[in-house]
Amino acid sequence: MYDTTDKPPEKADTIEELAGLMGLNPKELKKTVDEYNAAINDKEFDLMRLDGKATEGLKLNKTNWASPIVKAPFYGYPMTANLTFT
Repeated sequence: MYDTTDKPPEKADTIEELAGLMGLNPKELKKTVDEYNAAINDKEFDLMRLDGKATEGLKLNKTNWASPIVKAPFYGYPMTANLTFT
């Protein structure tokens, strides 16, 4: 198993509730999720190939396997960015 955090995930029934649990702005997280969901094209999802189910119009687009974030419960994993030099 590959762990990216030593903290357990937060779990919530709404995006806004999840944002509050994670110390994020609930309105901003809801807006971000809504924009992502609206940007997903209507191509068929196919996990076994590069399916082209992508987002369009976002600052950084997802090119394959874009799935809407709509079904509760929602999970958030607390993480921090790290940069390692060798």
